[in-house]
Amino acid sequence: MDIEKQPLLNIIKFLILILLANYIVPIEADSSSNSYHYPVPTCDQMINALDGIVQYYEKSYKLMIFDAYYGLVRSKDYLQATIHNYQKGLSILSRQQFNHLQQIYNRIVVVAERIKPILANQSSAYFFLSKITNPVSIQKQLVELNFTKVYKVSSDINISPYSGYMNISDMCVRGIVGTRNRNRTKCYFSDSCWAGITNYHDGFYGITHQLLSIFVGEQQNCTQKMEVLAKNLGGINRIKQVLCTQIYHQAQKELKQGLKSSQIQDLFLEQLYVCGSRAGYRQFFKPEYLSMILNWQTKVGCFAPYHGVFISLHPNLTINHTVSNNSRSLTIGRTRASKITR
Repeated sequence: MDIEKQPLLNIIKFLILILLANYIVPIEADSSSNSYHYPVPTCDQMINALDGIVQYYEKSYKLMIFDAYYGLVRSKDYLQATIHNYQKGLSILSRQQFNHLQQIYNRIVVVAERIKPILANQSSAYFFLSKITNPVSIQKQLVELNFTKVYKVSSDINISPYSGYMNISDMCVRGIVGTRNRNRTKCYFSDSCWAGITNYHDGFYGITHQLLSIFVGEQQNCTQKMEVLAKNLGGINRIKQVLCTQIYHQAQKELKQGLKSSQIQDLFLEQLYVCGSRAGYRQFFKPEYLSMILNWQTKVGCFAPYHGVFISLHPNLTINHTVSNNSRSLTIGRTRASKITR
């Protein structure tokens, strides 16, 4: 959601996926799946992956842009929910795992405070963007997505971060959170913005940002206003179901073809985030997804463009591949400038 959107958001969304897995339930493999047989990730694996990401933030905090900061502060909501669950006796975590997460939470608080003033001094849009970092409510359990009709995606929509609703999404979010320069109160939805948010023929980044705009509206206490606007469409929950049905079918196509490019990998993570972590639909939160993505983490802790064998759940796309993980150098897109080696 950065004003100058860069290609990759990997470290942001995966941070939230890990925390959600620890917060809700022990995940179970789908025995009916025809997917590549990834082992079910353990809590220790996910906590260690989270630890690695936080280490990367601690070392590179001066280079982080707003999207990275957003992921960090948003992760506090999930981690705090995990801590509360443990204190209520509802967590599957051991005492040792809980202590590790508590330490990670404290480190996140510290590094977030280091990043905040840097962004405030460097970004003219920080006043607007900072409003979406307020705490959000966390799904207490996953729910089944009731699939709806699948709509045809417009032929002129492509994977570019600037196609479809993406062309106006920042303007629309400004209207939702309110803007200082125009003294506009929050919960403003122009006709063009509402039409964009409820367009069932968008795709890729456009449709994920339609959902993100709805979540911002809920965060800003605009739900009643949105329900009035959505009355003829069956309400906000119905809109979420339709959009996530569209996203689910797009994601399955991506998996069948293999997540071969950095942009497709980024998009897949954004799809899991909006419909899994935020909307709470079970179909987007499968152990094989997490197990596959865990293989994308680099030695320095972040998640970068991945070109190895773990890019698909389909055996035909993961067999007979050999890649040396020691000789690959990649560039990550969530800092201003950084080079990493796996």
